Amino acid sequence: MSDAKLVFHEDTHGGFHGDGDTLMVFDCSEAGEDFESSLSEWRELPMSDKLYNELSGEDGTELYLCDVFSRHGIYYGGETPKVNSGLYYLNNRHHNAKSRDDENLFDHSVNFTFAVYDRETKKLYYMEVDS
Repeated sequence: MSDAKLVFHEDTHGGFHGDGDTLMVFDCSEAGEDFESSLSEWRELPMSDKLYNELSGEDGTELYLCDVFSRHGIYYGGETPKVNSGLYYLNNRHHNAKSRDDENLFDHSVNFTFAVYDRETKKLYYMEVDS
């Protein structure tokens, strides 16, 4: 990530028990040819219907990042495109999660990290949600 340029950062953590959200957007167009290979543990889009619904509250698998951000109260003033080609990462950090990539995100609290790399725009969107 050393060659990626941070173009947006907002962090609302610091509330009750560390609740809050973080969104970072990186421009990876200058990150070099090896950048995508560094994401080897990430999954290829599209994601499952279940995960898309958990993240966005909508049905379907076409990834509209604005739906994901707005569902979690995250405001990003930049363009949030539909991601047609890319990779995603999920880390469900909830204590009841069966695994890192457990798609059951919602319980009495929500704690997960989600990131998407858009191959077309060469942008990486990283978000943390903690409630």
